[in-house]
Order: sequence, then C-alpha cells, then structure tokens
Amino acid sequence: MIAIFDLDETLIHGDCVTLWCQWLCEQELIQDIDGFLQEEQLLMEAYRAKILDQQDCMNLVLRPIIHLPIEDVHSLITQFVHEKIAPIVYLAGQRLIQEHYEHGDDVIIISASPQMIVSSIAHICFNVNQCFGINVVQKDHHYTTKIQGVIPYQSGKVNVFEIYLTQHDINPNDAYRQSYFYSDSSNDLPLLEKVAYPNIINPDDELRTIAEANNWPILHFTTTLQEK
Repeated sequence: MIAIFDLDETLIHGDCVTLWCQWLCEQELIQDIDGFLQEEQLLMEAYRAKILDQQDCMNLVLRPIIHLPIEDVHSLITQFVHEKIAPIVYLAGQRLIQEHYEHGDDVIIISASPQMIVSSIAHICFNVNQCFGINVVQKDHHYTTKIQGVIPYQSGKVNVFEIYLTQHDINPNDAYRQSYFYSDSSNDLPLLEKVAYPNIINPDDELRTIAEANNWPILHFTTTLQEK
C-alpha cells in the first residue's frame, strides 16, 4: 500500500509558502515588505482560482535568497521549519503517517511548494524521506528561480506519482488499486479521482461538495503541536 499526502492545510495548519514569505520579512530579507506581501496574496488568490502560474510563485518566494549559497539557504529553511512549521503540525496527521508506517505502507508527500522547503518539513516534522515539490535549477552552488522538471500541481501530481512508481518499478495499475491520497484541496482532484482510497482533510467548499457526492471519507484535523 502507498499513502500519499498533500502538505499545506492537510498536514499543517497553514500554507508553507505564505508563512515563508512572512518569515523572510521578519528576518529583514525583504526591503519592500508591503509590496512583497501584496504580491504573495495575489498569488494565493490565483491558486484558489486555479490559475496560478507556478513560475511567478517561484520568482517571488525564492528571489530573496538566490544570492546565498545553497548551504546557507538550507540553514535558513531549517530555522524556518522549527520556528514556523513545527508548531502548526496537525497531531492527527503525524499519527496517521505513523499508522501507515506501522502497517508497512510507503509514505509520500507531494506538494506544489518549493522542494527545498517541502523536503525539510517532511523530514523534520513527519520523518518522511520520500517527498516531491517544485524543483529549480541550481547554478554555481546557488538556487535559481527557474523551475525544472514536472510541477506537482493539479494533474502534475499524477505525473509526479507515476515518476515515483517508475523509479521503484511499481506497476501503476496495481499501485492505484492500493493507494491512499489525503488532501484538502480541489486542485488535487486529478489524483484523488485515480486512487482507490481518496481521503479528504479539512476540505475547501468545492472539494467538500464533491467528497460528499462520492461518499469519500472527510477527516477533520484540528489540534496542532502549538495547541497541545
């Protein structure tokens, strides 16, 4: 069995890109804070409207740190995860991942957020090593903002999952018959509709309506580490 998880608003009570942008401002890495945060809000509105250009998103959220060596970026991200993400992890999400591990299932996180941030959150907060986000080109030991590879957004999550299956020599038909997918967002319908066990967590209004029509389980995660 394979358990696939979305990240933002599914395993954590928030969006890691929004929180990253706010944290960059707190760290005084942004000069025009008001303009930067306004641009981020416009991108989030585009995401909810399903018209987001992910390259625009990467341009904004990575631009403030591309002058830093990769090692320094990773140190910043580690600090960010401990300060801003760890406190808002859903305890039920952590338990659910642990239950899948105890049943011998593979666990994967697939997120339309930057891979460098996703991988750090997956490892630090959930002990998950198999994770996929948006990758960017590296040049001279620095990250750039240029996206490379498949973007795990909307139908791209299906493509990323099938790349994982190919890498592990798993037949896709067999995999889909034995896979769970947990998500909050109607953006993830392409993958939710393919797996045998779609599970909905704290859904948006559109996804709630679809889940109820299809009798998909709807889970409500509330308590975070911060609220424990």
